[in-house]
Amino acid sequence: MRVTIEDIANSAGVSKTTVSRVLNQRYEFMSEETKERVLRVIKELDYSPNLVAQSLKKGKTRSIGVIVPNLLNPHYSGFVEGLGKLCKQENYSLILCNVGEDPAEERRYIQTLLARQVDGLIVCSVGENTVVYQNLVKKGFPLVLADRSIEGVSTDLVTVDDFKGAYIATTHLISLGHRRISLIIPPIKNLSTRFNRLAGYKKALTEQGVYESSNLIKMVTPGSGEVETVIDELLKENTPPTAIFATNALLGLDVIKSLKLRKKKIPQEIALVVYDEAPWAELLAPPLTTVFQPALKLGITAGKQLIERINTKKVQEPVNILLEPKLLIRESTLGGR
Repeated sequence: MRVTIEDIANSAGVSKTTVSRVLNQRYEFMSEETKERVLRVIKELDYSPNLVAQSLKKGKTRSIGVIVPNLLNPHYSGFVEGLGKLCKQENYSLILCNVGEDPAEERRYIQTLLARQVDGLIVCSVGENTVVYQNLVKKGFPLVLADRSIEGVSTDLVTVDDFKGAYIATTHLISLGHRRISLIIPPIKNLSTRFNRLAGYKKALTEQGVYESSNLIKMVTPGSGEVETVIDELLKENTPPTAIFATNALLGLDVIKSLKLRKKKIPQEIALVVYDEAPWAELLAPPLTTVFQPALKLGITAGKQLIERINTKKVQEPVNILLEPKLLIRESTLGGR
């Protein structure tokens, strides 16, 4: 049978009001002896508060829902780690939903999270659910978009400057003498991260007077086996690329595997930059040049912004926070030219 506040009050010889004050750490109107007696009874009876009842009374569950596209990507695991640290610090529970880049799964999880009465949502969207988020914004539901923006959804946004990240990576390769630089990127699908990385790559080529060849831009799905086909196509070009820029860590792993299977040496025969830093990047042979995204900071910043929205009564204009990427130069781009 569930232990109630009344049970504790009877055992401790105090009122239910006193027990409630102890549970809420409001000790100002009681003696130290009373406080210790109530705390001892709570421990002896192994009392657990009814969080559902508390949330109904207060109108808040102190829980946050977060949706991410793919936890296999180290960028999102870092993002969730940062968010989790903040939630622990602020005494919020985190309900994590990994949608596997599936828009239908994203919609399903949104309904599940709303049914669980989360206080707010942080979403790294996979796209195609614009109307769902527009409706949440109209209702005034606390919503922060992280990592990826959604056109037509006016709400708080926390992202990393993907355009700049791709621009500095491509410029780095050009500075080493590369003129045939292949971009390997997932299908754009109206996702801001992918669109901006493609734009940053193109801008660097244009500024440096490097010809943009459509044959060198390859759109593939990570883990699909398509990268091997793409690598074969690139190597069969009359003038093969001397460098590859893979726009996320999972694609980068596929590229490394494909090049090694074909006995291609990195960077002696082909240089490689990967968007996203990963714990294993500097442990590879050769260590990998990457575009570092502050994933931990992204999670913390998105969490702070959402909690601020949850606690703010008045309507405020959406906030747009842009974090800076950084190029970490290692041996996969050096020594090959």
